[in-house]
Amino acid sequence: MAGFQDRLHLLMAKIETTYGVDPTPTAASNAILVKNVRFTPMNGTDVPRGIERPWLGAQQQFPTGLHAQVSFETELVGHAVAGTAPGWGVIARACGLAQVASAGVSVAYNPVSEGFESATLYFHHQGKRYVLRGARGTGTLRLNADQLPAVEWTMTGLFDLPVDAAIPAAPGFAVFAVPQVVNKTNTPTFTVNGVAMVMRSFELSLGNSVAHRSLVNTEEVWIGDRAESLRIQSDAVALATLNPYLLARDQTSFAINLVHGIGAGKVVTVNLPSCRLQRPDQSVAPNGIVEWPLTITPLPTAGNDQFTLTLT
Repeated sequence: MAGFQDRLHLLMAKIETTYGVDPTPTAASNAILVKNVRFTPMNGTDVPRGIERPWLGAQQQFPTGLHAQVSFETELVGHAVAGTAPGWGVIARACGLAQVASAGVSVAYNPVSEGFESATLYFHHQGKRYVLRGARGTGTLRLNADQLPAVEWTMTGLFDLPVDAAIPAAPGFAVFAVPQVVNKTNTPTFTVNGVAMVMRSFELSLGNSVAHRSLVNTEEVWIGDRAESLRIQSDAVALATLNPYLLARDQTSFAINLVHGIGAGKVVTVNLPSCRLQRPDQSVAPNGIVEWPLTITPLPTAGNDQFTLTLT
């Protein structure tokens, strides 16, 4: 009997109309182009019987609170057609982000605080199909110099027993545009408090608190809270130009704006209009050039506006 190829896998995802009800994703319409997949098919806890006996030996244990978790990266780039949602948009929506499309112009994502959507994920791996219903999650956007921009997602879903299944043919990867490396040419704008900064790394965490709740009369993956955080590393400048110590001490509000990508369907804009700086860490000096590692808290003003991710 032939073995299973570990490198062959396919992830699909589709938004659910009713929580936990499988909307049946298809390879042609719902395939997600991913990399660096890590999969835990059967998370949960084990409850021992703990009975007293007149002999030594192991105790029977009962699995409970079963759920599945999959982590993966998608390339942070829009659809080739401006104003059309990217293939990974379904994942963003299941991570507590609203998707607003303006036909032919843009697709924007911003956080929401209620009415969270959910998705069903199909993961084909090692000759099996794993289904994660009711999936919700969190993610981290990474735009690091000399790297491809990406989002690392961690999705948690309800547990279903896997089944033997061949990988579907002809997945629809055409909707995924080709990304561009983060560098001087492809990343024209990065400003902190209106100051153009030399940037090495940019990591924005959605900070969703995701929990699997298995109780009497309910089972759900729930987003209970959110606390975004941003870490950047940029060249130090004169304090007269930008003073991180003053910003941190006085908790002064400032904006951060990052624009990456050249050409229609490839432009990614991350805008954080109301940031507060935490106490700066010690500076570092890769290549002998002093750089500031900065930790930043994006805050809401009117609500659900702590950041906007726009694709054009």
